[in-house]
Amino acid sequence: MLFSDFLHPVKGIETLLLAFRQIYQQKPQARLLLVGGVESLALLEPEAQAYWHKLQQLIKDYDLVEAVKMTGYLNAEDASQCLLGADIGVLPFNHGVTLKSGSLLTLWHHGLPVVATRHEPPDPDLERDNLLCLIPSRQVESLQRSLLTLIDRPQTREQLATRGREFVRRFDWAEIASKHLKIYQQVLENWP
Repeated sequence: MLFSDFLHPVKGIETLLLAFRQIYQQKPQARLLLVGGVESLALLEPEAQAYWHKLQQLIKDYDLVEAVKMTGYLNAEDASQCLLGADIGVLPFNHGVTLKSGSLLTLWHHGLPVVATRHEPPDPDLERDNLLCLIPSRQVESLQRSLLTLIDRPQTREQLATRGREFVRRFDWAEIASKHLKIYQQVLENWP
């Protein structure tokens, strides 16, 4: 499974590590890849490095060194390769996921089924059509159960991945360009 975004305290990574520790005890073949850097405008150098070290320490404390890897910042091609190699995407954000999340759209674009936390108020576009597995934020047990369910049910993973891929197509630049072209053609056809 894979998390892909900035590694920041609001992203729910501590919750993910707790849930994964329980999963790893039941499924020792499970692996978790944390793709992303820590330093950004929201988390500057000193705090970013402290948070990186905190996550590394949690991985050691939870005895997950062999199962959890942190990549740090990756260029687009390398990040894409990591995404293509994953089975499940997970976004356990403390404040929930919305369609404004480029990480969510990227996971879907790469064909991953996604477990994510529900935003309050709920995002109606994400609530319908069973696009992803939505869970409450900061709830280790819910996250663990949902991830285990996807690990054990490849057919469910494929259904979620297919729905996500179909949904994200509307955000593809070729699709957007095609819709704009149709609008321009309609305007020209109705031009006086």
